[in-house]
Amino acid sequence: MPAMRSRGIGALAAMLAALGLTACGSATVLTVPSGTSTTTAPVVHPQPAFPLATAPMSARAVARLPTPLRVVGAAAVGPYQAPAVLYGVWDPRRGMALRAFGVSDQRTGARATPDESFRIASITKTFTATAVLLLVDDGEVQLDAPAARYVGSLMDGLPGGHTVTVRRLLNMTSGFADYAGRGDGPFARSALAPQRIWTTPQLIDAAARGYPNPPGRFAYTNTNYAILGDLIERVSGMSYAAFVKQRILVPLGLRHTRIPERSVTPPVQLHGYLNGTWSDFDQPPPANVQAASRPGQDVTSWSTSVWGAAADGVSTLGDLARWAADDFGDVLLKPATRAARLRAVPASPIFKGSSYGLGLPIERGWHWHVGEIYGWEALAMGNPTTHQVVVVVRSSCCSSAFENYLTARHAMPSLAPVVDPVYRG
Repeated sequence: MPAMRSRGIGALAAMLAALGLTACGSATVLTVPSGTSTTTAPVVHPQPAFPLATAPMSARAVARLPTPLRVVGAAAVGPYQAPAVLYGVWDPRRGMALRAFGVSDQRTGARATPDESFRIASITKTFTATAVLLLVDDGEVQLDAPAARYVGSLMDGLPGGHTVTVRRLLNMTSGFADYAGRGDGPFARSALAPQRIWTTPQLIDAAARGYPNPPGRFAYTNTNYAILGDLIERVSGMSYAAFVKQRILVPLGLRHTRIPERSVTPPVQLHGYLNGTWSDFDQPPPANVQAASRPGQDVTSWSTSVWGAAADGVSTLGDLARWAADDFGDVLLKPATRAARLRAVPASPIFKGSSYGLGLPIERGWHWHVGEIYGWEALAMGNPTTHQVVVVVRSSCCSSAFENYLTARHAMPSLAPVVDPVYRG
């Protein structure tokens, strides 16, 4: 972990006060060590941005929900296939329903259930972005300051590393190459050493050898969020995992969500499997990497350190739905910071006509994020206007992410204007 600047109990008290100013709701008590004694301070639980449907969906409405495509259960996994698919629908008009298809563990044949935990992949970026914006609200970080002010020499090897701002990291306009896009990079090489613990400087070094993107234009890259995780640690004086837990997970009551320390790979109930085609890489991986990556391979125990603040989180359908109803953390932020988060840049590579805010894709009123990490592909979408939420996860990766969009679209018909222009070409 990089050197950290301790902020002490005074900063913690300021943080608690800030929470009290930004929202209201029920409170619990946090015990804070102070010398030989302890002090207690209330932790405010903000009200969600919108109410989440809790009434069960009628049997007739459930019968109309889709059966996801290409669920293979205990059979062999190939491209576009997954052993299990879980999804949940929360709709004020229809009610709430949780569905599970297939098996959660191919070795035992255990049936998948909708309350199982899984890796949320790049949905983690919504937590990272919220954490950075909390530091903005604290007055510790400025959005339009060079990120190098906060991370020292970490970005020296990247083109424009001395001038790229925090905002451009958050909205994916830095121009940095994606360290996960190289066939000989850390993501692919994890197949050869699944338990290796990767450091942030190693990931940034890999990005420095990649193909940069045009600066100032949207280009999705995990490199940005690896840097932001380091920024959170250096500015807060806490590990990234500890900061997210203290400032986000505890106040919002997300009891089934976990952001792990880099050296920890938390267990999950929904096992993950490879079905990779390596189609997302700039060039195919070396032969030894491809040979080590068997279709159908269980990768549940692989280290997630290669993803860190970009994609290593764990959650459940229910917790992600609550996160969407919290507008992905906006309820913790000051109004001006919320507005800044929603000032988005065009991001048509995700969806035609879509845009990307500060760690939050936006399309036709929907706020959302998608994620892929070896073994899982996840999607969480919420609409602050209609109060609709849909969450989907498939237990395989990587070649079938669009299957999640199709499942969401058929489970939530109001998503048709978002998904159909892409699906139907």
